[in-house]
Amino acid sequence: MRSLLVCTVLLFAAVFSPAGAQAQQTPASEIAPTGRLRVGFQIGSPILAKRAADGSVSGVVVDLGKFVAERLDVAFEPVVYANQEAYAQSFGKGEWTW
Repeated sequence: MRSLLVCTVLLFAAVFSPAGAQAQQTPASEIAPTGRLRVGFQIGSPILAKRAADGSVSGVVVDLGKFVAERLDVAFEPVVYANQEAYAQSFGKGEWTW
């Protein structure tokens, strides 16, 4: 959960900090070259994200991902992991990066 929180905070800081102003001017093709922003997260902590009975996901991480994707004018694509361990094992595998 800590790594997810750190990723969320870093993403938020990049978008809203003065230093992030430069990141905001970066073309979407550099951040999401496939035309979609794939955001990996785990649903083991319902405070950050959870899955509804219909399979949809919601929560702070989802809202933030959708917000950033909207600002970049690209599609939002959630990549959901059942728990922290599965999420951590995804690092470096390209499962939720372009």
